[in-house]
Amino acid sequence: MIRRHRGFSVFALVSSLTVGVTAAAGLMTLRTGTLLANAGTSEAGPAGQAAGGNIVQVAQQAGSFTTLLAAAQAAGLADDLTGPGPFTVFAPTDEAFAALGKRTIDDLLKPENRDRLTDILKFHVVPGRVTAAEAFNLRSAPTLGGQRLEVRTSSGQLLVDHVEVVANDIPATNGVIHVVGKVLTPETRSIVELARANSGSTLVKAVQAAGLAETLTTGGPFTILMPTDAAFAALPKPVLTALLKPENRDQLASILKLHVLSGRAYADTALAAGSAPTLNGQSVSFAIQNGRLTANNANVIARDVEAANAVIHVIDRVLLPEGFSPGSLQMAGWAAGDDSARAVIERAIAQGVPLFNNGNPEACATLYDLAARSIITADQTPSSVSKALRTARTQAAEQTDPVERAWVLRRGLDQALAMLPADDSINAAQRSNTMAR
Repeated sequence: MIRRHRGFSVFALVSSLTVGVTAAAGLMTLRTGTLLANAGTSEAGPAGQAAGGNIVQVAQQAGSFTTLLAAAQAAGLADDLTGPGPFTVFAPTDEAFAALGKRTIDDLLKPENRDRLTDILKFHVVPGRVTAAEAFNLRSAPTLGGQRLEVRTSSGQLLVDHVEVVANDIPATNGVIHVVGKVLTPETRSIVELARANSGSTLVKAVQAAGLAETLTTGGPFTILMPTDAAFAALPKPVLTALLKPENRDQLASILKLHVLSGRAYADTALAAGSAPTLNGQSVSFAIQNGRLTANNANVIARDVEAANAVIHVIDRVLLPEGFSPGSLQMAGWAAGDDSARAVIERAIAQGVPLFNNGNPEACATLYDLAARSIITADQTPSSVSKALRTARTQAAEQTDPVERAWVLRRGLDQALAMLPADDSINAAQRSNTMAR
């Protein structure tokens, strides 16, 4: 099962979530504030009851959270939970921990598993004082571990990550406790593991070829804009093949880093920010187009997929850095059995026209340029075709307007098609791919 946070509405952002976005050293960091305006002031419970001590003391007095307290002590979090806070703790009972089995609990309490235990416990703690009544108005809440808890209701019952809150609003001087009937578990799979599960095997191969696998597995937190296998397949085949070769590792890394942001940027916070710098150094813009969330005009087809050290948004197009040119690639021509010039041009036009007509001439021009470069480097390309495409690329490079650059390259591709033999010319269906002025 993939952990996603559903119910996001781009027209009704959760107003109680205060998010600060700062940029430092070209990276984006997210600062999540308290969820509620009254967090951290009152020392009395929501019903006016006097708090019986801090969160740890209240849990000790209750007598039903001994395993939780032992785990907090082993993870080094007990002292934090006696601090000023405020915190909201979703506290599993001893029975909830017992359901994990003695062997699992014993393993978690071992010193060598402290990090894993810490991740689990932090997933139960939300910064700020959130009462049950206030939680009913939330869709998610950030935890101390970075991942979000999904919050929803069912038949009047409050649920966090699909687990019932069985008792609520137990007051403490530094927060509030809600009792849950199960131990909540954060996502533990890596970015690479989740990419494989989300039609991202080409991305995994690219990450490994670029030498970024270890960084994306052990570093973070990150936000990943993950192109699908189909998105990679939309690139001209010779270009994709060349990018995966060792001699083009730097160019591949630059492209992939354009898909990585520092910090977790969930869909609502990304949209509120409008844009954010990537590890590439260039920024990615977020907007709503035709009712859908987009990243640099690529459609986000799945959002807020949790990973152990990241949040993933699946996109339908590979993002290419500004200034990227296939001329920088060491790219051989086609081998026997590879795509013909006709196939490359027709696919480029079929994919480029929607980009152009939907307001992304830069991506369209880049795609046309990639196709032209691919054909020029093929040994069997007629010299007249190569000359026409070289001329088009030269003229396009002189254009500062991406609209004009796309048109210059399109005319060059059309001219190349007219020069190809009859069985290598554009078909009637392709002629419907018209770029709108």
